[in-house]
Amino acid sequence: MAATGGVISEVGEYTVHVFGADDDFVLDFDREIEYLIVAGGGGGGNSSANNGSSGGGGGGGGVLSTIGTPQALAAGNYPVVVGSGGSPTQNGGDSAFHGQTAIGGGTGGTGQNGAGDIQTQVAQPGGSGGGGGGGRNADTQARCDGAAGTSGQGHAGGDGQRGALTQRKGGGGGGATAAGTDATTSAIGVGGAGLTSDITGVLVEYGAGGDGGDDVSNVPGADGIAFTGAGGGGASGTNNVVLGGAGGSGVVVIRYLTPAGTVQSRRRRRSGRGGGAL
Repeated sequence: MAATGGVISEVGEYTVHVFGADDDFVLDFDREIEYLIVAGGGGGGNSSANNGSSGGGGGGGGVLSTIGTPQALAAGNYPVVVGSGGSPTQNGGDSAFHGQTAIGGGTGGTGQNGAGDIQTQVAQPGGSGGGGGGGRNADTQARCDGAAGTSGQGHAGGDGQRGALTQRKGGGGGGATAAGTDATTSAIGVGGAGLTSDITGVLVEYGAGGDGGDDVSNVPGADGIAFTGAGGGGASGTNNVVLGGAGGSGVVVIRYLTPAGTVQSRRRRRSGRGGGAL
């Protein structure tokens, strides 16, 4: 066994370790590895109790990847930290491995209640930033703005829309590869795209932003998918406090070429993929 920690599987010529919770990656000899570090997604913003303003989408968890660029790693014990998804109106948790930290996604802004209201929460920065909540015309635009992402990890959230009833829509949360879009008077903001990878053997989108809420119905925001760092959706509300969606938990994935002489390597050789028979 070349290493222990996480859930271990074989994907093609690689051994893959998937960490869905805190653990240790224990490497018994020097290897070149590739990794994907995904923080927890931010929670979506709630709708406001008054005025029918909807929440912004949560930002996707920050994403750090060396896929395609192997890094030398000496034998040893390496702690792995996996960030949790943020509850509604809360940022996601950070994920970390080998001195690299992916920042949790920023929460979406709460729907704004009116001019001068300081009880509602603005969108927060993170790995990717949260989308701004919708608001009345009397609200300042600054309280409806999307928040910034972290350079090299994600993008900004889109702005919420100020306007009359049925126009107060939430902005989309930022994603790992694209910013969330701004809401308009007729359309919610859409969450930014995440990073798509098949490092685990299955094609998955990591660090996607949550969509903003609408203000024509009372519908909770959608939860982000677990172990992808997706942001939660903003709540839709028409004069009620409706909760945004929770952000999806993060994940850390590490892979390396399966060492020669292991059971898996011998199986590949017997099948004709690794050279002559033993």
